[in-house]
Amino acid sequence: MSTRRPRRDDDRGSTIPLILGFFVLAMLVVAGSIAAGDAAIDQQGLQSLCDSASLAIVHPDLADLRETGKTEKTLSESSTTAALDAYVSRDPERQNVDFKVAIAPDRASLVLHCSEEIPVAMGWLFGRSSVRHNAYSPADAPTTA
Repeated sequence: MSTRRPRRDDDRGSTIPLILGFFVLAMLVVAGSIAAGDAAIDQQGLQSLCDSASLAIVHPDLADLRETGKTEKTLSESSTTAALDAYVSRDPERQNVDFKVAIAPDRASLVLHCSEEIPVAMGWLFGRSSVRHNAYSPADAPTTA
């Protein structure tokens, strides 16, 4: 009875590690694209929130402006803080966002900086559980004519 010994140059079965390696690589690419897409959507949401908050701050009550006879609104620390607090209080999701208002020296425009710590999709895979997103939104106080 003869037993057949495998030849050393026999490469049967060597494709399984290759297939597993490509599968792992493909899963990493898919996970990366999901995380990048999620981060882009979160950034767009923060920018939209920042833009709407800056407009809520500078939009004057036109009836008050007409009664006082002023032709334009000047921005102050107290009025911007009150308007921003009123805007943020309407939605609990806005409570996690940090807002910083910079009023121009002419008191007719401002730049709103919005910042938020957002969890990363599948962050455990990349070693980061969250990332900080920033958005800036300039706004001019409107004038009445």
